[in-house]
Amino acid sequence: MINSPTPTEITFRPATRDDLPAIVALLADDEKGKTREECTDPLPDAYYAAF
Repeated sequence: MINSPTPTEITFRPATRDDLPAIVALLADDEKGKTREECTDPLPDAYYAAF
């Protein structure tokens, strides 16, 4: 474990529908993801249906 001068607290929570644009953006910011993800505003309904 690396000792940090200022510890950072990380909180995990279940994703919500409001998180989908950020999640898709993370997936699209990848060599393979950018060829298959459709990161538009608004997101295609298929992402919400899959959620």
